Amino acid sequence: MTKLDQQLAALYQSIDERGRQQLNAQQITGDPILAIHEPDQRRGLTLLVTLPAHVKRNIQFCLTSLRSAAPNMYYYPSTDLHITILDLLRAQKDFQLSPAQFSQYQRVISQVIAQARPVQWTIKNVYLSPVGVLVGGFYSPVLTTIRDQIRRQCQQQGLPVMERYRTVSGHMTVARFIKQPTNPQKLLKAVDQLAQLKFGTFTSYQFSLVVHDWYNQRIDQAAPLPIGQGA
Repeated sequence: MTKLDQQLAALYQSIDERGRQQLNAQQITGDPILAIHEPDQRRGLTLLVTLPAHVKRNIQFCLTSLRSAAPNMYYYPSTDLHITILDLLRAQKDFQLSPAQFSQYQRVISQVIAQARPVQWTIKNVYLSPVGVLVGGFYSPVLTTIRDQIRRQCQQQGLPVMERYRTVSGHMTVARFIKQPTNPQKLLKAVDQLAQLKFGTFTSYQFSLVVHDWYNQRIDQAAPLPIGQGA
């Protein structure tokens, strides 16, 4: 295991510990948007990577057991599963971004990742979190460099980067709490049974720059950005 893998494993484990503490203390609040069953009006600008079919298939297979343990959670469909590379402009209501501004971000990010190598991924392990259930993503070190260069280049070009938090992980959220589960121990048991599963490996040859909602259900604007075309 590389040093980066160790750091990511420690990060995911700390998230898991916080999730278990809040679940056991009945401090899960959930997302009110999910509770009222209304379309999510929040929008943001995100650089993300989608998953190959075999990884999505394996994740959906494991979600069947989670659904039986916690049927009142929100489960991401395969089409919406993604890994956030960078939250450029965090999702919020009244979000506004002109086509010209979108093109500026697209140009800057394209210049950065065109000089980078493709990113290798290993998708494995299931974790609890304060917001739901995560699947761990372990990536090659080039992604850390890409993120730092994008932040730096956007700043130099006067383009805001407004992350909800500084992104260092490569996880994906596969299920979210709507409210405090009625049987937390049943959910914990299901997560423990899935904890060491491996979902597959793949290599990212492109990212996607998207304007989308919180759950990636609706994409209003998108641009595929190839990696390594100038390397």
